[in-house]
Amino acid sequence: MMMPLRRLVRSAALATALTIASASMASADTISFSDIARGRYSTASNIGTAANNFYGTGYFSGGPTSNSFTEWRSWFAFDLAGIGGTITSAALQLNAGTYSSPDASETYELHQVTTAVSALGGVSNNGLIFTDLGDGPAYGTHVFNASQNSSTQLIALNAAAITDIQSALGQRFALGGLFTTLSRNEGVTENAMFGTQANVSLILTRNDVQAVPEPATLGLVATGLMALARRRRRVS
Repeated sequence: MMMPLRRLVRSAALATALTIASASMASADTISFSDIARGRYSTASNIGTAANNFYGTGYFSGGPTSNSFTEWRSWFAFDLAGIGGTITSAALQLNAGTYSSPDASETYELHQVTTAVSALGGVSNNGLIFTDLGDGPAYGTHVFNASQNSSTQLIALNAAAITDIQSALGQRFALGGLFTTLSRNEGVTENAMFGTQANVSLILTRNDVQAVPEPATLGLVATGLMALARRRRRVS
């Protein structure tokens, strides 16, 4: 027995709807970006040129007075040009470098950076940039210790970071870091980590929504439905 026209059209319409729905479903993927620049700042100086992108963080000897220690904060910049979709998770991957502290562990904290990426690594506004690397919303924390020396570490980024990364898609994005548990103790070296120039990566997971079928595709579907209707009338 032939399927009634109404049921035939309804079945075809349902198949079309399922095709459109599946075409617009999101597919998750993970992408990794190497940094485009990195470095560190104290209130008096910076290190972050193409020739020297060392991102040591903590208190280092060689401050403005004899036997004094200067705090350094690190920064990392990435180019998110051409990236779309919805970011669902993020992490910073870096090398732990060499841990050096009288304490068993130290806590590193990542922060929002409002300084323009083009200005990072420059020789002006050192004090302002140094402050900016540690005073914005926190993006995530990681506890470092000597057992991690020279190993690759992942720092999971929180919802605040994901929101800011989402807003920065198609542009450049930077984040800064500092140790929050170091004590400024004359004569005690507490650089804690990052005695390294190794590459740093930003790892993102996103839902990349596929496009809904174009009007031309939908027109072909409609033509098919009309042909079915005409064929049914001839058979009747």
